[in-house]
Amino acid sequence: MSIQSPDSKYRQTERAIEQAYLALCLEQGRLDVTVSEVVSRAGIGRSTFYLHFNDVDGLAAAIQERLLATAEAHLALAFPDVLAHGPEALPRYFDPVAQLLAQNRRALLVFMGRNGSPAFIYRVKQRGKVYLRRLFAGRADERTEYVIEYMVSAGMGLIIYWLEDDMALPYETLLALLGTILFRGPLAAGFAQ
Repeated sequence: MSIQSPDSKYRQTERAIEQAYLALCLEQGRLDVTVSEVVSRAGIGRSTFYLHFNDVDGLAAAIQERLLATAEAHLALAFPDVLAHGPEALPRYFDPVAQLLAQNRRALLVFMGRNGSPAFIYRVKQRGKVYLRRLFAGRADERTEYVIEYMVSAGMGLIIYWLEDDMALPYETLLALLGTILFRGPLAAGFAQ
């Protein structure tokens, strides 16, 4: 018989609270679910909820911060490789990203989907723009910020669409499409056979 550590039990309860919140948000199509709804879904008492989070906004913020930290870590590791090697580096970057997208699908749909959080979407875009500005370093002009905005918005849109479509398009096909869009342009991707 294995004995769970208090930290393990604490984290398990926290994950149950988070999953209950995400399920409710997806079912109801809104972010403003109540503590009562979350504790009922998670099968815990209110006092247990408050041991983990101050309120539902704090719960949402904790999930968002974890998503941002994960995205930032992967961008920081992969971006230099993509810069140096172009399209052939995309699989090395996107293979682990695809796994993370699948693992965090529900949270991403809640915060970035149809009824998501504009403030969170803005923060994600700002983080992505930091890396794209590095791509254009030394070559920037008055159009650069427009190009960066397009790239970040289109990339996020493509990923959210893929998640909303239950990742129906095979990952390898999505990766090839994204590579064509990034390095040859969206019209080339649209007309490619």
